[in-house]
Amino acid sequence: MKLARRVRHGCVVALLMLGGALASLAQQGTSREMKTDVAAEQQAGAPDTGHAGGASPYVQLVGTVPGGSAAAPWGEEVLVFGSGFCGRADCSDVTLSIGEHVVLQGIRPKADGSFTARFKVAKPPGHYLVRASQQAGQTKLEDGKPLIVPVGD
Repeated sequence: MKLARRVRHGCVVALLMLGGALASLAQQGTSREMKTDVAAEQQAGAPDTGHAGGASPYVQLVGTVPGGSAAAPWGEEVLVFGSGFCGRADCSDVTLSIGEHVVLQGIRPKADGSFTARFKVAKPPGHYLVRASQQAGQTKLEDGKPLIVPVGD
């Protein structure tokens, strides 16, 4: 896949098709005009892991407490949505962890690299990072999102 990107007024703005979804990317650049052949950059980049068309792994948490951040008290379930993981048979299952504590393992992504899972919160009140990880050949695929465990009644 080829993608041209232009730099204008100090910003690079590009549109990129990933796994059927359109993503908008922006980053700091120089003020001069330039075009880049991303296909050439990809050839020189990381090896193909076969996960979701090369999309980056992504997880989203849905807690039970309304608000902007994922939050759930002790004993309640958190819903986890993942995408961009490896759905090939030779890739490992996905493992969810908080720090060094594994909260769920054996999650098998679909062929498109997506998964849905649930786990019960077994942590005292605080702020935690829930991490989804998977081994795809020599590459470790992972993403993490914050979880708030509020003080209960």
